[in-house]
Amino acid sequence: MSALTPLESELSASPNYVMWYVHWGGAYSAYNPTDVQNVITHNETPVITWMSDDPTTTTNAYPLRQIAAGVFDSYVRSWADALRSVRHRVLLRFDHEMNGSWSQWSTGVSAQIPADYVAAWRHVHDVFAAEGVTNVRWVWSPNVAYTGSTPLQLLYPGDAYVDVAAIDGYNWGPVDLFHTWQSFSQVFSPTIAQVQAITHRPLMIGEVACGTVGGDKAAWITDFFATLHRTPAITGFIWFNANKEEDWRIDSSPATTAAFQAGLAS
Repeated sequence: MSALTPLESELSASPNYVMWYVHWGGAYSAYNPTDVQNVITHNETPVITWMSDDPTTTTNAYPLRQIAAGVFDSYVRSWADALRSVRHRVLLRFDHEMNGSWSQWSTGVSAQIPADYVAAWRHVHDVFAAEGVTNVRWVWSPNVAYTGSTPLQLLYPGDAYVDVAAIDGYNWGPVDLFHTWQSFSQVFSPTIAQVQAITHRPLMIGEVACGTVGGDKAAWITDFFATLHRTPAITGFIWFNANKEEDWRIDSSPATTAAFQAGLAS
């Protein structure tokens, strides 16, 4: 929370959601009650991106077929029981960007097919249900569709297993031969239409940010908020506030901070 507090001061606003990432394998795979409670104490809703992989190895440590067969149920159940005890709403974003090719749960990895993803999702969901978990909201969060991505309709677990549909997308700018500077609408609109054709579950933006190369980031943010105003179907968004592949941060410059503050105030 130490990184969030100064940003809240800069923006004169506090978020509704705080999201972080947890791998099933590795040193930080166990449920951490302090992380969850810190967010709740800060009067925000925890959003956990929960990933069935192990970042310490390049092998597929958690094949989807084995997840669906119950091989890892003891781990899944440990999280279910822990989250049930929270007595606060938690959004669980399980194996996001499943239509891409870069994750261990992607189609093609270990000969996995879209039906394996659906089966794994439904099984994990059913374990939580069997443990009496009622405070978790299940967030199905594909990447924006692109040429060669797995068709979304093949990866949707069904409305009985999904509470929220979310979409991840970024304005990368001209960082390579495959990307150009794009508005929020250019990044998201085609995939929003695809998702709305699959489900009428509430829609949010699971990850969004704008790079700094190739255009005016502050103007992009202003247009972003204007587009949100024109798109009431979008119920919320999570900004990927990190300096990673690019400087995605809200406060990458005074101008971007001011644009974001004005957007929130509007």
